Amino acid sequence: MDITMAKPADYFSKEIRDSACCHEAAHAVIFSLGGTLVKKIMVHAVGAEADCDSYVGYGSCFIEEYFLEDLSTTQARAYACGVLAGYIAESMLVGKMGVFHPGSDTETFKIVMDSLPGGERELSNLKNETMRALDLFWDRMILIAKLLEKYGEVDFESDKKYRKLLPPPFSGIKKWPSVPNISTIK
Repeated sequence: MDITMAKPADYFSKEIRDSACCHEAAHAVIFSLGGTLVKKIMVHAVGAEADCDSYVGYGSCFIEEYFLEDLSTTQARAYACGVLAGYIAESMLVGKMGVFHPGSDTETFKIVMDSLPGGERELSNLKNETMRALDLFWDRMILIAKLLEKYGEVDFESDKKYRKLLPPPFSGIKKWPSVPNISTIK
């Protein structure tokens, strides 16, 4: 798996926070698109000491909890895209690969990938599918990121005006995420 692990910086700069806002907004948009209930997203304030006990890395995306074993293959692929979304949005934003931070995302991602018929061989397809979805919902993701930058938290669960910013499950994108031909994946 070609995911880079990184330790968060000790203190939050404006540049890191801006990137974290896009990262968390991307998680929210793609998780929602994949049918996962997104409760809220949060980031640290500029200058805050990075406290990995309260946030995983620089920010958090809080979603509904369920047993990963109960996901259908399509739901598992969509969930994996949701996990990859922050990492990929950062990459798209700055033109270089983002960083996949250690924490619950990493463990969850491994569980989900192991549940797929192609396992880790599906990673390339899932990255492409995540980019395809982010391309379609980029403006929405940027709007959510700007709200997150302004307020430090966007609560989709209790605020209907914010909930409306998230795409309905599997909307606006056909056959997403696509199923790769496993026999051709090496």
